[in-house]
Amino acid sequence: MPYLKKAAVLLVAIMLWGCPGEDCDKVMQCEDDVEMLCDKSEAGCGEDCHYYVYEYCYEVCKDEG
Repeated sequence: MPYLKKAAVLLVAIMLWGCPGEDCDKVMQCEDDVEMLCDKSEAGCGEDCHYYVYEYCYEVCKDEG
């Protein structure tokens, strides 16, 4: 059982420290994804369309220069 506690503490320490080898300034990069869903209207003429926009953000290294 003591090995399990040591492993858990080590795992948490690694997660808080971050990955080695990433010596760069980080910036957030965001991209939009648009989705359109259409259904036939209740009157039977045409379609009802709904647009959904999703924004995905993630960290990237800032380019030097």
